[in-house]
Amino acid sequence: MKCFIVLIVSVLLGTSGCGPQGVTEKRFSNPAPDAIDRASVLIQGYAEGQPVGSETMEFEELAQGVAAIDTQKGSDVKEFLTKVEKTGRVSRKDAAKLLERLKE
Repeated sequence: MKCFIVLIVSVLLGTSGCGPQGVTEKRFSNPAPDAIDRASVLIQGYAEGQPVGSETMEFEELAQGVAAIDTQKGSDVKEFLTKVEKTGRVSRKDAAKLLERLKE
C-alpha cells in the first residue's frame, strides 16, 4: 500500500512540473560603447595612475575609432597613445588634459 501511495504521489509531482507557462523570454542588448567613451575610460585610468598594460595592442584601433567620430580628438588620442606606446609610461598630467579635451 505504501508503494502504491508513493507511486501515485511521484506521478502527480512528475506531471505537474514548472513548465514555461506564463514565462516570457526577454532579450536585452546593450549598444557597443563608442570609441570616444572607450578612450575616455582608458585615459581616465591612466590619469588615476593605472600602469600601462596589454591594452597597448588596441591603441591603433582605438585611435582610428575616435578619429572616425572626431578628427581632432582622434589626432590628440593617437598622439598621446603613440607616446605611451613608445615610452611605456604615462604622464598623469597629460592624461588628465586629454581627458578634458575628450569630454568637450
